[in-house]
Amino acid sequence: MIDWVDRRLNNWARWVVGGGATGLGYAAMQWGSVGSGGNPGAHIPTDAVEASETHDEVMRLPPELRRTMELRYLETENRAALAAKLACAVATVDTRITRAHRMLADAFMAVEVQRRTEREAIQRAVNRARGV
Repeated sequence: MIDWVDRRLNNWARWVVGGGATGLGYAAMQWGSVGSGGNPGAHIPTDAVEASETHDEVMRLPPELRRTMELRYLETENRAALAAKLACAVATVDTRITRAHRMLADAFMAVEVQRRTEREAIQRAVNRARGV
C-alpha cells in the first residue's frame, strides 16, 4: 500500500460518501465523526478538487481493481470481508489493492508532471513578455 495514495483514496471516500460523487449507487450521508477517532468535534477536511480527480482515476481502473477500491474505501477495510464480497482469496485482494495503488500513483504523478511542465511554460512566456 502506498501511504499518500491511501490518503487520497480516503479523501475520495469522504467525498463520495458525503454526496460529492454520483452514479456509484452509494447513499449520501454526513461523514460526521467517521474517520475522526469518534470525536464528534473533530473534522477531517475533504479536498473536493483532489477527490474529483481521484474519482476520475479510480473510474479508469480495470473493473476488478475499481470494484476492489470501491469496496475497500467505501464499505469495509476488513480484507476477509472484501475477499468474500469479491469471491476471491485474501491474497488476491492484497494484490489488487497493490496494483490499484501503483496504477493510481503513476496516474497522479503523470498529472503532476504535466501541470509542472505547463506552469514552467507559462512562467517562461511571462518572463519573455517582461523581457527577463
